[in-house]
Order: sequence, then C-alpha cells, then structure tokens
Amino acid sequence: MKRPIRSIAIVIPIYNEAAALPDLFAAIERLKDALGDCAPHVYFVDDHSSDNSPALLHEACERVDWFSFLRLSRRSGPHVAIVAGLAHCTEDCAAFIAADLQDPPELLPMMADLCRAGHDVVWATWSTTQNRSLVEEAASKLFHEIMRKISETGQIPYRASFALLSRRSYRNLLLGCGQRPSLIVEIPRLGYNVATLTFDKPQRRKGRSKWSVSRKILAFADALVASSYLPIRVMSYVGVATSFIGFLGAVVVIALRLSDIVKVEGWTSLMVLVLVFSGLQMLMLGILGEYLWRTQQDVGKRTLYLIEDQAGLPDRPDEAK
Repeated sequence: MKRPIRSIAIVIPIYNEAAALPDLFAAIERLKDALGDCAPHVYFVDDHSSDNSPALLHEACERVDWFSFLRLSRRSGPHVAIVAGLAHCTEDCAAFIAADLQDPPELLPMMADLCRAGHDVVWATWSTTQNRSLVEEAASKLFHEIMRKISETGQIPYRASFALLSRRSYRNLLLGCGQRPSLIVEIPRLGYNVATLTFDKPQRRKGRSKWSVSRKILAFADALVASSYLPIRVMSYVGVATSFIGFLGAVVVIALRLSDIVKVEGWTSLMVLVLVFSGLQMLMLGILGEYLWRTQQDVGKRTLYLIEDQAGLPDRPDEAK
C-alpha cells in the first residue's frame, strides 16, 4: 500500500563532532534538492558534548530554518539521543544517521521512495568498508549470529548502519523503549514490513570514532538482555543439571565413605568442586542481576533523558497520530 511522504525527519546524534560538523551541514543542505517535494527537518541531538559542537549547532540552526537542536543534560549514548530526537518528530517518516558521514545522507531519497511504496522500516546496511580489521569483522559477524539465534524475532539486520521509519513505526517504537533502548533489537520487534539497501561504507573523514571497546561491550549486553530471555532459561537448565550432578556426587561420596573405601583424604577434589560450582553460581547471579537491574530501571519510571538546551524546534501538536 502506497503512502504519501511529504516530510521527512532526520535525527543525528552528536558527541564531540566539531571537526566533522561543517562537512555534515553541507551534505545535509545539498540533500534538500534531492528530496524534491519531501520537506526535510533535521534534529541534531547533542549527547552532552564537551567540545565546540553545541555552539556550531546553535549557529547552524540560526542560519537554516529547518535545522533544530537538542542538548541532553548528560551523556546517555547514541540510542537514547536518537529516541530523544524521534520524540520531537511529527514528520511523515523519520531517519537516523551518524554525524561522521559514514552513513551517506544521499541514500535517504531512495529510502523515502521505499517508504512511499509501503515499507515501514528501511534499513541501510553496508556491504564493504575501508580499514576494518579482521578482528572487528569477526566480532561483528559473531554478534549478529548470536543475536539472530536468540532474538524473539530472528530478524536482526546484518551490518545495519542506519534506518528510515514510517510515522507509525517510530511512534510505536517510542511506546516500547525501555530505560536502555537498543534500536537494533527494538525496531525488528515492531514486526512491520522491511526493506534493505546496501552500500559501501566510506572511511571517516574527520574526527575519531567514539565507539570504544567498552561501549561496544555495553551495547552488546544491552542488546542481548533486551532481545531474549534465553540466558535466564539457560541458567535454569544449567542449575537443574548441576544440582542433579551434585546430588549424585553426594550419594557416591557418602556410599564410598560408609563402605570405608575413602578416608578423610580428598581435600583437593573437594576444593575443586567448591570453586567450580561457586564460580558457576556467581556467573548465574551476574546474569540474573543484569535482568533485575534493567527491570528496576523500567519499573522505577525514571526519566530516560532531560533536555538541557534547545533551538529551532517546531511547534509540536499534543498528539501525533
């Protein structure tokens, strides 16, 4: 079913991207002509940058009337920044892209056409990239395989870079986001029809990536816990198995002791068993704690983000349908 797409929102999370912003502004402004009758509105969401990014964004919003700026009160991560931007959108569709121009804005007109054709979610996935190490490539493939197998939907996109969502998609996405949203999981969970574009991912032109190893591990943990309860079920199975094995072991030990086959000796084996099963118990408690922590955050009704500063925001109706 075809749908009219007369406006498009472009949400761009920013964190210490002062060096890349001039090129980004130029690329986005060139995009307006390519979109034709589809009026763009850009929402720059500053994730509490410590460089000159906020000042540059303010200047850009004063110069371009279809630019808007939001600054979060603390660093919350790109996914929360994207959610904050989407919460202020009222356009017919909304896309989120990175500020480093490794997500080519030139793809957005084609993605908008696919949305017009009836697709609610349009993913842009990269086929090749420059200067990507074998370790990074192997880690990316492993992440995707794990998420694909344990996810409730099984539709986690491989090498997903950015996406365009129809109005109903991004509005419903906002209804289901928890305190630690993982868009790579939450968007497939919507269940809407999907289209995919592939592109060759260019090298970052300016600045450096903010995705450190620790942040990648944290993002993986968020996606894993948000996508499936399989780790909890595995814990149950392992717990039952180890309890059964422990019970059999205890019966054997008691029988050997009563038959006077084994004396007091056996301290080493006892310590090995204690250490192994204690470590297993701690691992289970750690996994359980990850789920409980996120549950506590969601139940606590804490504010996902706070806006510290803003500029150029359009008037927003009370309810977007």
